[in-house]
Amino acid sequence: MIGDQDPPAARPAYILGEGAPELIHIGQAMLSLKGAIDYFIQNTFNYPTLAEAYEIVGLDACNRMTQ
Repeated sequence: MIGDQDPPAARPAYILGEGAPELIHIGQAMLSLKGAIDYFIQNTFNYPTLAEAYEIVGLDACNRMTQ
């Protein structure tokens, strides 16, 4: 995930691999709604096995921005 600190927003990026079609729409929805990185932390997804990766990456990005 690529993001900015001020404001904490995600930027467009690519997803590659076998599970990409099942994940890319979540990032597209967040970008079209002009959401921040914490969108991935605060929301619950229907498919936690795949979408949980967004939450983990969002937590990591927030932690890196506060250091």
